[in-house]
Amino acid sequence: MGLRYVWTPSGDEIALTESIGTAGFSPDSTRIALQHRAPGQPIQIVDATTGAVQQTVTLPSGLFVGWADNEHLMVREHGETLRVVTLTGTVTREVALVAWAAELHVGLSDGLTPAAAGLTFGAR
Repeated sequence: MGLRYVWTPSGDEIALTESIGTAGFSPDSTRIALQHRAPGQPIQIVDATTGAVQQTVTLPSGLFVGWADNEHLMVREHGETLRVVTLTGTVTREVALVAWAAELHVGLSDGLTPAAAGLTFGAR
């Protein structure tokens, strides 16, 4: 395992995770999703304050990308599909990716053109 530093959502602190995978804070900053960097590994949802595991999301495959909102995760499936899943692992939305970018920025859809509505997952 390796150590990884990530900014807390407020930008005022740095969190240290012991992980060989991906970590991401929930939009409300109360939870962190952790997944070892291997498709199909479970995603652990941990309390951001105590570090206690609150639940484990089991997926047949896919890599954690980020949070869609406080109750849904985004998972990349075989580099071709982005799925939105509940914290119980149920897929609620799929988007086929035409091309995979080197970076994926997750944020609010404010200011995007109406043509981008089908590409956004969350709202304020």
